[in-house]
Amino acid sequence: MLDSLWEESNRLISQEKYQEAIDLLMPIWSKNLDDVEIITQIATAMIYTNIDTSLYLIEGVLQMDPDYGYAYYIHGVALERLGKMDLASFAFEKAIKLSLHIYQCLEKYVMHSN
Repeated sequence: MLDSLWEESNRLISQEKYQEAIDLLMPIWSKNLDDVEIITQIATAMIYTNIDTSLYLIEGVLQMDPDYGYAYYIHGVALERLGKMDLASFAFEKAIKLSLHIYQCLEKYVMHSN
């Protein structure tokens, strides 16, 4: 996904403008139906607008790319919002295992910034 599109959709989501983020991403997705980053970002916004569709999308992403750690994180967030804590914990664990390098870098950053 284009960096500027990612940044803009993240900005909209952080401002709780979920539908605007979805509207921004949908035309791009229609031209890139197998882009797991776009689908995951749409699912992220839909957690707050249509959680059932969000889960459907993110589960599809996990079938397309079972090693995409961020998708497991978003899956966990959706499950957590539904109160499915055991399943959410599993998703978060999977996200950490698949994205371990990010957490190792973060740990080093925190260690050196204090």
